[in-house]
Amino acid sequence: MQYPVQQRLCKLSTFLFALCTNMLSPLILSIGGDFHASLQDTGALFLVFYAGNFVACIFCGKLLSVFGKPRALRASMFAMAALTGLMAAAPHFLAICAILFLLGFIVLVIQVASVSICSALSVDGAASSVAGVQAFSALGACGGLLWSGAVLTLGLSWRMSYLFFAVLTFAASILFVRVVFPALPQEPAGGARELLAILRQRRFHPTFLCLALYAGAETAICSWLVTYLTRDLGFSSLAGSAVPGLIWTGLFIGRLACARLARTVPVRRILMVLIPVGAACVLALPHLRGAGIWIAAAVLGLFLSGCWPFLASGLVDDPAYDSGTTLSLAYLFSFFANAVAPYIIGAVADHTSLPVAITVDGLIFSLLFVVFLLFWGRKKAAG
Repeated sequence: MQYPVQQRLCKLSTFLFALCTNMLSPLILSIGGDFHASLQDTGALFLVFYAGNFVACIFCGKLLSVFGKPRALRASMFAMAALTGLMAAAPHFLAICAILFLLGFIVLVIQVASVSICSALSVDGAASSVAGVQAFSALGACGGLLWSGAVLTLGLSWRMSYLFFAVLTFAASILFVRVVFPALPQEPAGGARELLAILRQRRFHPTFLCLALYAGAETAICSWLVTYLTRDLGFSSLAGSAVPGLIWTGLFIGRLACARLARTVPVRRILMVLIPVGAACVLALPHLRGAGIWIAAAVLGLFLSGCWPFLASGLVDDPAYDSGTTLSLAYLFSFFANAVAPYIIGAVADHTSLPVAITVDGLIFSLLFVVFLLFWGRKKAAG
């Protein structure tokens, strides 16, 4: 491994961006309550945050090209610290919305820059590198939920959650200033012409479709599982929240394992196991009770772990385009699915039942496997 300190810093930034992203959900009602906002207005906070993600997907590649990936990462870390500090002191609801939009933009830049830098520095290949970095995204997601939950449990204001995080991120940002990153090879990237050129490349279409199917199905099961467990199976709020936490823990452990496995085993062969087992776990969930739920959640996290990193690694590996631009589009398709899939699964649950909706989510994972076998898998096999 080359430049281990720089790669560890990229993993730290990935952990912090994921923590920042996921700490909002437990705090959403407290934020709305402070400003006497309706549930509909409070829900708009998610909308503006993800709107920032979407806009960043369009401009991120160009920013990384113009300023350089290490410099953009350093600046974005300080910006995340400043914005979360402002969040803690925001005087009114519109200010919260504006800050969350900017945060959504900044965390996407951090995510793309961290993965792209690690891939460029690693000697283990893109698949191993992306899986290793994304492991800390899963850990940060779990940490964000625990971070905000602990603050609320202690009876502190939601503002303290963001204030503590701002201090932590500022301290971490100092490390990025003190460490020198090597010069990284970079292709012209990020303009509208480059984005359209990539979208026209048919060889990328199966990957974009697979990423969208995976991201949508993963977000939907994590979004609706707690409701199913608490409303239909009588789990307590704590136990119901712990099950998705177990999935995220499995994702973290699994991605670390996948990063090592990808050094010696072809990615296609690994995905041939991961995707169908993950689909089987989701399809089994409505039929399980007691310990079976917990076991399925743990197995689900482990076997979902390598799907997104391995699918995205094909984009990072492509020598014709800069990884910052291809990753931006990968996140664009993933975020679109993240927004649409939970709504679709919720609509299915509204018209039928949550067990049926979870089964439909499992069928989306099954469709992912079919697309992988017919297109992505065949392409890799031919290569």
